[in-house]
Amino acid sequence: METSIDGLQSLYHQTRDVRVRADLVALLVRAARHQEALDVCPWCQTENYSDSELANLAGAARSAGEYDKALDMFQTLTYRNPSNAQGWLGQALVHTDMGNYTLADISLQQYNQVAGTTTAGLEAKGYLAAQTTNAMQELDARQALVAQDPSNTGELQALYRLAVGLGASSAARRIMQSNPDVFSDSDRLWLTYYEGVTDIRLGIHTDQPTRTAGGLAQLNSVLNTPNAPQELITIAEYDKVVALAELRRFSEAEALAMRLENQHGQLPSYVARARAYALNGMGRPDEAIDLYENLIRQSLLKQQILTTHSTKDYFTVTPMPSDSAMRIGYWQSGAPANLNNA
Repeated sequence: METSIDGLQSLYHQTRDVRVRADLVALLVRAARHQEALDVCPWCQTENYSDSELANLAGAARSAGEYDKALDMFQTLTYRNPSNAQGWLGQALVHTDMGNYTLADISLQQYNQVAGTTTAGLEAKGYLAAQTTNAMQELDARQALVAQDPSNTGELQALYRLAVGLGASSAARRIMQSNPDVFSDSDRLWLTYYEGVTDIRLGIHTDQPTRTAGGLAQLNSVLNTPNAPQELITIAEYDKVVALAELRRFSEAEALAMRLENQHGQLPSYVARARAYALNGMGRPDEAIDLYENLIRQSLLKQQILTTHSTKDYFTVTPMPSDSAMRIGYWQSGAPANLNNA
């Protein structure tokens, strides 16, 4: 490919032939040399390019992070021909990149009217849903993609992670069992952790100690697994403190909380609350009160930060981490890299 690119560059510099330029742009984009593709004809205006060049250059501009330029080129395609599916799909992706989610949805609807239901459209829908944390819409898109191509390992893994993020661990287990070759031992271990967390959470909220105990047993099986990822061990031990305290195994909860504090520093708020509950149950109310007061101070400080940095002050405030006792992060898919694999 390098030889072809060098030859076309020399020929274009000699002839300025538009067909040579189109082939050169296509090859540079295929080689992921996006900025070079954009620089092939610095004096050219958008209207000077053919439709195929515009599609390639718009994709290159998006990959290079030049979203305004990409959007202008994709829009030119649909101005020339309102039935240009690539133009509508490109606009949907770029609007999503830019956070213009309403415009992205409108462009995606236009694309669907022109092209019907396609893999590229479903992936763009999933990307938009992930960016807007619309988990149910994303689930719908991912399920449709897997139904179209059950061998698509990337979408199977994405669907699995989304199911986990929604707390649907039983659905995630079915996906994993139906596609054992797609998932690693580490994936299976994480799923055991999520299932344990789900049982602990439900046991606490429905006042079923046996379910909480079952969840604790699953956490212990994770912690007893050789070569378990350190990140998984840490969060599993944090959640174990909560389960032990809820099961009134106060001395074990306090001993584990103390070790984790010495090992990792300040405990997450939900673990500190469980520790305070355990200390109170052990007949150490003064220490429990100290922990509760510290948690209140932290909560007030967070509220003060959020109040001080209001939107009229033009500050961007990073959302505070959730204090939920069982935190399961939502998976967000990456943006489709280009229109060919969008």
